[in-house]
Amino acid sequence: MTRDFLFERNRLGLARRLQHFVVRPPVLVATMLWGAVALALTMAVVSAINYEPLRWFGPPDEYQHRAAARYYIDHWLPPKAGEAATLDTYSNYGLSYLNETDFPYLFAGKFAALLAPVVSNHDLAFRLFDVLLLGILAAFCGMRPAAFLIFSPLLLSPQIWYIFSYFNGDAFALFLAMLIAYQVAAPGSLFNANLDSPGLRRNISGAVVLGLLIGLLALSKKNYLSFLAFVPVAVALARLGWQSAVLLAAAAIAAGGVYLKWAEVPLVQLWLAAAGGAALVLLAILAGPSTRRMRLNALFKCAIVCVVAAAVIVPRVWWDVVRYGSDEQKWAAIVQLQEKLAQPVYKPSRIYSEKHDGYYGIGLRDRGLALRDLFRPPWDWHTKTFTTATGQYGWIEYRAQWPYYLMMAAGYLALLAVYVQAVAHSREVAAALGSLFVTIFAGLTIAAAIYHSWVNDFQAQGRYLFPIVAMLGIGLQSVRDKTQRQVVTCIVAACFALGAWSFIVIGLRQIPKSF
Repeated sequence: MTRDFLFERNRLGLARRLQHFVVRPPVLVATMLWGAVALALTMAVVSAINYEPLRWFGPPDEYQHRAAARYYIDHWLPPKAGEAATLDTYSNYGLSYLNETDFPYLFAGKFAALLAPVVSNHDLAFRLFDVLLLGILAAFCGMRPAAFLIFSPLLLSPQIWYIFSYFNGDAFALFLAMLIAYQVAAPGSLFNANLDSPGLRRNISGAVVLGLLIGLLALSKKNYLSFLAFVPVAVALARLGWQSAVLLAAAAIAAGGVYLKWAEVPLVQLWLAAAGGAALVLLAILAGPSTRRMRLNALFKCAIVCVVAAAVIVPRVWWDVVRYGSDEQKWAAIVQLQEKLAQPVYKPSRIYSEKHDGYYGIGLRDRGLALRDLFRPPWDWHTKTFTTATGQYGWIEYRAQWPYYLMMAAGYLALLAVYVQAVAHSREVAAALGSLFVTIFAGLTIAAAIYHSWVNDFQAQGRYLFPIVAMLGIGLQSVRDKTQRQVVTCIVAACFALGAWSFIVIGLRQIPKSF
């Protein structure tokens, strides 16, 4: 064989392999996700672990997350606020993640204990726990090629991979949200197999699995409540009819406004409104005799999901009631502990006094800051949130120059344009409503993040918007038959390539390897 012949054969072989990736978008998306896992693993291993809480080094608040997980290496049950064994978990604010209801600290603690014979450094094991979560999502994408559109939004930002590279509570919440998105939107998921089966018992594991995931997420990060409100709307749109979905969406938006205290509603009126809304939804489900039986079957199975979710949520809430007497008494005890443990500027007595001489970033509305000023210097909520959602590392001090963020924004707009085009080509009410619901609940997620920064604590951090990643996955999957998959994959690949450059050149290159 001549050298030219061998060169030509190798060139054709490479071309065929590239064509294999381009023609088969699921393969390319799964491969890129595994690349993201490799990057997250590298960051987890090479980036320094900060053992000095008073020095703001390393990923945001990781030392507090690690301290909370370390408690569960030797314990199983949540502690009471202020227990001696938990004092090292409290932050400058006088708060501990152990006072929250989420489960990643228990799971990570037990994971580290299990991994101890191989990885003796528990703090590294906590990081590996989060990397494992991203690896599970990549494995799902690889094993379920028909659902690759659900997982493709995970590739849109290196900040997503970054939260899986160090130990925190956000990675577990996003992991749960993506699994819920898969169960709701993927045709071959356990939950959809359950809905497609006659009777209640066949494939009941699908309802149980979804209920467990929803229960765990309901106990996790509060910013994912908007996604949890979106889930029943998406299920209703696919299985119970668009009328039911519209009613549920309206109820969810109203409930969100009440929860965020945008509107004050007396408890009696709230219960009456809930009962009336439930009755209207039931009437909408019972409408249409030709599909009534199928809708009732789906409704009963959704009720099973709710029961299983309640079985996860209630024991955790009950445990706090047993320890404190009520939720109000629990938070009263935490506030008292804050006054004792918090640094002077973070003490509630100073922050909420008439002088407001505590930490300047808390209670901006009460300090007289107008909402519009939140988007002006020095706050610039929108700019900081976008950059921290698109790629900032360390304690968000390492970032790229503006052309990178401009190109990422162009990629996001291109993907949204393809999504809108797919919705327009479908010419179906369900597709149009689905895109509207994604837009509304994404907007609710953003509005809640803005409100939190204005009323509670200024936190212009893009991770608060990551529930939109799971919503977008469900939206793309719902119009999969009309979506230009190769175009979507090319856009996602471009964002992944930019993100990988940012992760390596800005992140891995600049983050401290030791302190």
